[in-house]
Amino acid sequence: MGSYWRISAYTPRLNEWLAEKFRACQNGFSKWVGAVAGLCQLLMLTCLLSGVAWPIAASAHGTPPDDLQARQAQLVGLRDADARTARIFWRIATRNEALCENARPAIGVLFHARSSYEGEYALAAQQLFGFAGEVAAEAVMPDGPADRAGVKADDTLLQIDGQPLGGATGPVAVAAADAAISTAGTDGSVRLTLSHEGAERKVSVVPQMACPGRVEVTVSASREASTDGNVVQVSTAMLNSVPDDSLLAAVIAHEYSHLILRHPDRLTAAHVDRGLLASFGKNRRLIRRTEKEADELSVYLLLNAGYSPMAAGTFWRTVGRKLDERGRRMLAAAEVRTAGWGGLVVVSRITGLARSTINRGEDDLEAAPLPRGQVRRERRCSWPPPS
Repeated sequence: MGSYWRISAYTPRLNEWLAEKFRACQNGFSKWVGAVAGLCQLLMLTCLLSGVAWPIAASAHGTPPDDLQARQAQLVGLRDADARTARIFWRIATRNEALCENARPAIGVLFHARSSYEGEYALAAQQLFGFAGEVAAEAVMPDGPADRAGVKADDTLLQIDGQPLGGATGPVAVAAADAAISTAGTDGSVRLTLSHEGAERKVSVVPQMACPGRVEVTVSASREASTDGNVVQVSTAMLNSVPDDSLLAAVIAHEYSHLILRHPDRLTAAHVDRGLLASFGKNRRLIRRTEKEADELSVYLLLNAGYSPMAAGTFWRTVGRKLDERGRRMLAAAEVRTAGWGGLVVVSRITGLARSTINRGEDDLEAAPLPRGQVRRERRCSWPPPS
């Protein structure tokens, strides 16, 4: 009890001493914080007086001119690639409408969306393309209905037949605009309200019939072309590898054939299993048939569009042989993926690649898959991409 009493007697004095030390430290810390705050205030005042932008404002308007110009140059290159691919697609679509049971009115405009450009490319795209709304014309097909009506690249689309565009953004907004124009065109003409550099105008466009579908350029270092049944996609690496338009047309025509013939829908309606059972029985037979049908139809598409029907064979004998091993097997695997595993035999026979090689290409595609069925929302890769 004696030891316990002595400790208890000193406890109040010890607590008082600790309290004094704590108050002293607290006062010192408060003075230090106050000094730092004062220094920050002085720095901000100096920046304001000297006209220097504070970092918060720099995130919105402080992009260095050199970086902005570099991004705009990349976007110009990407727009050129989009226009090139769209011209080939338009030529095939409009000269083969008699072969399409579901042909639709089209005006020959490739649209893009303001919100598709995000992050560090948003400001560059806005200044370059001059968006006055969500959807604008990225490219206009030469001598097409829109071109003859006076629609120009960088025209922002405000209304279709007097109806403003909805609140959709990005890929959904582009798809909705295309669908609305097609529907309005069934009456024989489409009235568009456009804006360009602050001036609004109205034009009347008389559409022409075309096969359905859209084409997109995806930013990728992998040489690929594919379709999901609604959109034909071609990678920027493929465009870099195929400078000749007739050879690129062969690539697009084959994928477009799957879309025109509605192969994904037909296989689904036939309850075809494109998974583990794809290589057996009815599944294998129907999948191989779709691949053969696409090969046959692509010849007619090319011929009607004024391209050489032998372009597919020329592609594999020229560009295909110049691809490295990984590029060849990935391109062949993309063809197989369109129809399913049952197309392996046909693709192997056309390309001359072993089935085991194409299967390795499937593994490569899985390592870096492309987005399917939608316009890329972000354009953040350099042009041209590494090959």
